[in-house]
Amino acid sequence: HIEDAPRFPWRGALLDSARHFLPTPTILKMLDAMVANKLNVLHWHITDDQSFPLRTTAYPELVRGAYSPKHTYAREDVKAIVEAAADRAIRVVPELDTPGHSLSWAVGYPEVAVQECHTLDPTSAATDTMLQAVFAEVAQLFPDTYIHLGCDEVSFACWNTSKKVTSWMQEHGVPRTERGFKSLTARYIGRVQSIVKALGKTSVVWQEAMDHYGDSTANPTPPFAQLDEETVVEQWLDPPWNWANLSSIVEPGYIGRNDSWAHGFRALTTNGWYLDSTDVNSWDKVYVTEPLTNKSCFYNSSFPQGHCSCECPSGPWRDGRCHCFDLRRSSAAASVLGGEACLWGEYIDASNLFPRAFPRLSAVAERLWSAMEVNDPAQALPRLLRQRCRLLRRGIEVTPLGPGFCPGESATLEHVASLNSV
Repeated sequence: HIEDAPRFPWRGALLDSARHFLPTPTILKMLDAMVANKLNVLHWHITDDQSFPLRTTAYPELVRGAYSPKHTYAREDVKAIVEAAADRAIRVVPELDTPGHSLSWAVGYPEVAVQECHTLDPTSAATDTMLQAVFAEVAQLFPDTYIHLGCDEVSFACWNTSKKVTSWMQEHGVPRTERGFKSLTARYIGRVQSIVKALGKTSVVWQEAMDHYGDSTANPTPPFAQLDEETVVEQWLDPPWNWANLSSIVEPGYIGRNDSWAHGFRALTTNGWYLDSTDVNSWDKVYVTEPLTNKSCFYNSSFPQGHCSCECPSGPWRDGRCHCFDLRRSSAAASVLGGEACLWGEYIDASNLFPRAFPRLSAVAERLWSAMEVNDPAQALPRLLRQRCRLLRRGIEVTPLGPGFCPGESATLEHVASLNSV
């Protein structure tokens, strides 16, 4: 008799089809690899500065932002991916990142963009009209409850050089200050969230939407009023660049505020799990990264609650202090939905996706599934070795964990090679 259940409901992998196009069969293959590792969310980062590969009916010229007509996803491709994912109990969460990371939108519709800043125009009525139509179509294509809106890495300095942005700000009495540009960004995000909410969807945003764009002249900034309280905030920044560690996102109150922030947000974490890094043999570092604390903990009979220490390897935070946090025994831990391992596509395409992802993605999968006390790499190694062999037999390329072999290895590797030659 075996009783088993996941620790977190959101156990995801991010695929980036904008920096390098990923053919539909490659994404379907990733779904097979994900279900073999009990991962249940595909976060599909579809568009970015480099390309807009999604064909839309409402704004058909958007696809001119793709690398070529062959590097696109038709409705049939999306349908095949969503249905295959559902068959494997995997949800597909689409991301169309705006207002930043959206230069590709301007290829077909330059009137909606501030091209020199690689953003959509936050002041244009044409932008609002397009977003309404595009997200309505995305909501139909992707049945999941969530849509990821991005909202990261907006350059206020660049907007300050844009005549059409600054003219709008002057006309509407918005000062060309940090506070003014934050209010402009908050206004934009609030409008996009309203569009998505009206479509029956819940927003996911990168953490800047919470901790960088609040109405304040100095960071740390409180979440702005337009940020919907149902928002899921995805943490990705490490010190010294960010303000909000995970506890600041999910718990009431907020770093730097004198008053109490009335509630926390639900959260996802990616910290320590950017698998596009070339350190493909670092599965043990990935494995011990605990979502609920930035402390290093080990557990044994002498320390059943864990013996933990905290360091700031990235240097002090902006206020000069190291913000260690620990949600392991906190009621706010319930607001941490889980996490995602990110496979950003600058240096990843179909040729190296799987050996770059695995075995580290298997390590993330175990961390998100198993109890936090199960975190000894030495004990995990035999399990990951067996999992590597299982994945190889299924045709998934996996980087070796070290010297060794798989039973029937010659036949296994020949099987992988034959699948990849088809």
